[in-house]
Amino acid sequence: MKKKYSIEWSIFDDVDLVNAINESYPEVLVRAKPLTLPNQLLGFDSLDFFHGYRDGHLISRPEGSRRAYYISESDEDEVIAVKGTEAGSSELKNAMETNSSSTLPHRPWTKFENFIYREQKAPLAMLFNEAKQEAEIGIDFQKSIFKTFGFFEEAPLPLLVFKWSSDQTSKYIKTITPYLDQRARELLFPLIDTYGIGGIVYHYKYLPTRVRFSINKICEQEKFSAIDNLIEIVARLLIAGYLPFDFEDHGIGQCVAPQNVTNRGGICDLGSIKKIKGIPEGRIFDILRALGSILTRTLTEMLGKSVSDLVYEFDNPTTLQHYLSVVVHNKLAAALQDQAQDKSVKLNAAISTYYSPDYNNLARILGIK
Repeated sequence: MKKKYSIEWSIFDDVDLVNAINESYPEVLVRAKPLTLPNQLLGFDSLDFFHGYRDGHLISRPEGSRRAYYISESDEDEVIAVKGTEAGSSELKNAMETNSSSTLPHRPWTKFENFIYREQKAPLAMLFNEAKQEAEIGIDFQKSIFKTFGFFEEAPLPLLVFKWSSDQTSKYIKTITPYLDQRARELLFPLIDTYGIGGIVYHYKYLPTRVRFSINKICEQEKFSAIDNLIEIVARLLIAGYLPFDFEDHGIGQCVAPQNVTNRGGICDLGSIKKIKGIPEGRIFDILRALGSILTRTLTEMLGKSVSDLVYEFDNPTTLQHYLSVVVHNKLAAALQDQAQDKSVKLNAAISTYYSPDYNNLARILGIK
């Protein structure tokens, strides 16, 4: 059989990580091993949103997951996520054709073209460097969490990275070319020439349905549990020496934004996280202020229509946003203190300052000289 893709990295290349997973999730390795064999990833060709059984496995492509599908044994089971195989789907042409039939409101380009302009990413595909970087960041982060807390975070755990063959890549380019304008082609095709296209397979503790696409289906008490869970995860992320994003991620998604947070409060798309080490204090303060803003927005969407919001004279902030911003800051400060003390971890000095209950130097926090 002709090789459609090659495995460029797998979790079995990292002995320390395999040993750590064996302590907590040995079944993950059992499920991952067959996927490292040739041509074992293309088990779900459909690009439609889907949830049902195929060939004895529960296959899910929830709303919002255009570039990934999930394999599990049951609704309560952990999942294997396969991201990037859409580039080889037999439905790719129809999806591109459907997308080309309408443009965004007040814009002369389509949703897929906007994806290229805004994020410099391939529609219904992954650039290989994107997949590789996502895996490297995810592995580094999960190792740090495991070392500090003794478990893996409620976040993607990368299992392997693959790269499409030149023939499959050429076929993808040929399929999408008629449906992109010149500007989109000139931006995207040099990136494909440089990096190729590929994908990533990762493990998640449950089907990671995102807040933006599902939260109104969740009962009220579960929403509050998800909020607490998200705050605890962000605290661990900061304690482990990371920031959830930097300003270079503006407009292209952060792991704590509503489209990347699960309806249980877990985080996805770890490509945005950055190591704190080496970032100046003033910039850390800037990012932490932005973090408070993004988390407030995420919590607002988590609550959905649960709370009647009041606009009094000014549209922004609303009364709900005003209150939630206080909740975000205070809960995160408390979670940082509790978890850092529990694990005897010394916080980064700027983070400790920013979230200290005794600190009130507004000028310094805002970077005013």
